[in-house]
Amino acid sequence: MHVLIAEDERQIAESLSKNFMDEGHRSNIANDGDEALKLINSTDFDLVLLDWKMPRYTGLDVCKIIRSKNSLVSIIFITALEDISNKLEAFNAGADDYIVKPFLFQELFARVNAISRRVGKEQEIFEFNEIKLDLNKRNIFSDSNYEIHLSDKEFDLFKYMVLHKGTVLNKENLFRNVWGFGFVPKTNCCEAIIKNLRKKIEELTGKNYIKNIYGEGYILIGD
Repeated sequence: MHVLIAEDERQIAESLSKNFMDEGHRSNIANDGDEALKLINSTDFDLVLLDWKMPRYTGLDVCKIIRSKNSLVSIIFITALEDISNKLEAFNAGADDYIVKPFLFQELFARVNAISRRVGKEQEIFEFNEIKLDLNKRNIFSDSNYEIHLSDKEFDLFKYMVLHKGTVLNKENLFRNVWGFGFVPKTNCCEAIIKNLRKKIEELTGKNYIKNIYGEGYILIGD
């Protein structure tokens, strides 16, 4: 595995690099967001570790730029920011995981392995009406092979809705099973992602499959 460690605290970066090397993996270190993006553009990485507060480009900026290119690289934030709003921003930008400093390398490595196992298993196609979900590329396409890129959270949400099509899903259910939260945060990110997802599905198919059930939640309805 080839790891990019984007971290401006040199001691932390070098410690992580040594730990990954001890586990038999290669790593590069970027001390700021600009250096991280240059390395990403020139090297194939399997995993990117992002500190949030980096000079020139923040970790969030770097994450958004990576995902805008439809990259399949795994992204984990390693940051001192522990507020739920930061976690939501990171996941909505396409992060695969979020670890708050200080942390043990054993925990980080366990999460890396969990992501690797999940990605390795997702090599199949889900179908919903004329829409196909590619679980490897994490995008959707139609019978005509017209392809639409989804953010990670849009894809996770649509996949969950396809698996539960015809069922009314409230926000508590979605936050628990898509975001992994045991509560409903005071944010409109769920509504925003559903709005974006609905727009992309309509662009692909010309149809509105996601319906609002007033006071109850959302339902995915097929033909």
